[in-house]
Amino acid sequence: MTENKKSVSDGMSDLGITILETLNARGRLHVMDIAAEIDEHPVSIDRMCNDLQKQKLARMCSGGVYTLTERGERVCEG
Repeated sequence: MTENKKSVSDGMSDLGITILETLNARGRLHVMDIAAEIDEHPVSIDRMCNDLQKQKLARMCSGGVYTLTERGERVCEG
């Protein structure tokens, strides 16, 4: 079964979708950089990134830097 952006995003908040799109466009970003890029509080970004990790859409590299997983990339492309 192929995942697409619509099916995954149906249960996701606008913030989650915006973070995925930002990571897709910009690559690896620190929580603070994501927050500045989309004008949200870093705590909100950190919490949502944690949720995205649980959904296997993003992963944390070292030092609070997040990137998309392969699944996250497929969702953004679909």
